[in-house]
Amino acid sequence: MKSSVRFVTDGSEGFFRRAKETARALDKGEVPRGEITVSYESPDEMMRVLSAARVRVLENVKQGAKPIPVLARKLKRNLSAVKRDIVILERAGLVSTRLEVNAGHGKHRIVAPLAGQYHFSLTI
Repeated sequence: MKSSVRFVTDGSEGFFRRAKETARALDKGEVPRGEITVSYESPDEMMRVLSAARVRVLENVKQGAKPIPVLARKLKRNLSAVKRDIVILERAGLVSTRLEVNAGHGKHRIVAPLAGQYHFSLTI
C-alpha cells in the first residue's frame, strides 16, 4: 500500500466542507475511505507531532501492525527513540498499541495504524 500524506491549507472552511462531504456519503450508505484528517493551527504544533522520523514510523505501520523492536530494526533506529515516537503518535490519535504475548519471551507491544490514509492540514 502506497503512503499518502497531504498537507492542506484551507482552514476551517475546508475542514467543514470535508466533514459535510463525509456526512453526505454516510447518508447514502457509502463506506468511509478509512482515513484520518488532522488539522493544526500552527507549523510549530504540527512539527511537534510530525517529525520526518515519525512520518517514517507511520509509513511502516500503515503496511501492517508490527512489534516495536521489529519496527526499530526496520527503521534502523534506536529502540527507545522509536518508543518515544510511538507515544507521541498514539497521543495524537494516529496509531494504537496493544500488548501481545510473545511465546517464551514475555510480552511485546504491537503498533497498529488507525487508518489506511492520513491527511494533515495546516492553516497559516
